[in-house]
Amino acid sequence: MKRLVRCYAPARLEDTGLPGVKWDELYSRVVTGRNDIMHTGTEAALAGTRVATVGTVILSALAGAAKADGMGTVKDVMVSNPICAHDRQTLADLRRTMLVNDYSALPLSEGENEGTWSCVRAEELAGFLARQDRCGRGCDLAGARCGKLGTRMPLFPARVVEECTPLEKLLGEAAPNLPVVVARLVGERREIVGIVTAFDLL
Repeated sequence: MKRLVRCYAPARLEDTGLPGVKWDELYSRVVTGRNDIMHTGTEAALAGTRVATVGTVILSALAGAAKADGMGTVKDVMVSNPICAHDRQTLADLRRTMLVNDYSALPLSEGENEGTWSCVRAEELAGFLARQDRCGRGCDLAGARCGKLGTRMPLFPARVVEECTPLEKLLGEAAPNLPVVVARLVGERREIVGIVTAFDLL
């Protein structure tokens, strides 16, 4: 692990993201926390923070390795086979799916429309639910889209890109229009294979 970080993200050996904690100490504490998590309460509480920090350092190294290997396409950062939203699902179910999985957007299972793909984003869902009473969460997505409760819930028209699209094409824009849906042509129709949100590009 240290060799990987040294090769592709050497600065992270000194600056792991935790003030005053260098790589060797961080990694050692993660291993100790993993081994002792069942026995010591304090170490168990800190283990989660340390593991997440190790993850960010390793991700930096892997991103550096990807650039060194010339891999800089959407396929390298996308979330593959994303969970999709379905018209029959209740808004409560969609909300729960987003919260439990830390998702900011759910593409519709069948959402392609002339170069865009309809997505339920957290922003629109939160705004819609805030304007409804308690019964809003029990409404299904199809009903919310057609205005069953008096107002329509807008969907976000995400741009559709291919797996081989260079990341520079997304990041080079003054204001990247995210999320984007990644689709592949299968026969005469496109199938969704991934999604890229702002979080995936951090």
